[in-house]
Formats: sequence, C-alpha cells, structure tokens
Amino acid sequence: MNQSSDKYLKATEVAQMLGVSRWTIWRWRKEGLLPPAFIMGRTMVRWREEDIKKWIEDLQDTKA
Repeated sequence: MNQSSDKYLKATEVAQMLGVSRWTIWRWRKEGLLPPAFIMGRTMVRWREEDIKKWIEDLQDTKA
C-alpha cells in the first residue's frame, strides 16, 4: 500500500473501532498487544488503520 494514502488513527479512534477505552489502548500498547504505533513528533502517536484492521482479522481467525 502506498504510504501517502495510508490513514493514521488516534488512540481514541482505535478505541472506538475496538469498543474499549483509550486507556485500554495505551495499556495494550505498553504490553505489546497492539500493532506497532508510529511516533509522529514529540507527542503524536498514531496507528495505521490497515494495521489495526489486519490485527482484528487475525484475532477473529484465531477464535474461529
């Protein structure tokens, strides 16, 4: 995928996709449970939407 067309998500957006709190997102990130985040500047952390969608698919496949 062309990186210039990638959509990057905030923690609150990832939390909404997963139905959890943003604090859970930060805890999962610290525990290494989420796909790697991108650090954009000193305080901006984002996840690629495609990485999160793939991660969700992979979780659903392991439950099936």
